Amino acid sequence: KYNAATVDERMRDHALYIAFAPADEPKVALAMVVENSGFGAQNAAPIARRVFDFVILGQYPSEEDIAAVQKGQATRPIGKPRDLASVPWPPKNITATSVPMPAKP
Repeated sequence: KYNAATVDERMRDHALYIAFAPADEPKVALAMVVENSGFGAQNAAPIARRVFDFVILGQYPSEEDIAAVQKGQATRPIGKPRDLASVPWPPKNITATSVPMPAKP
């Protein structure tokens, strides 16, 4: 019997999620894969919500919200979302190790 808690993290299921918004007249379509995180509605949907908030509403997640997402503890957004104009770009914490690298076998 499959038990995700007993499987090595790198061998767990991926979360797949496909969505569009707004429902009446779609302007944004999103398809995402969150590697080794499990069920899509639980793990990928909260990330998709933040993408839609950013693209459609121009809202950037709060620091508390980003921390919750990074820990895998996100559900609905928390804290006060920031206006895009108040967010410095590029972020100061981007380093060479923050840039996506080719996958290792």
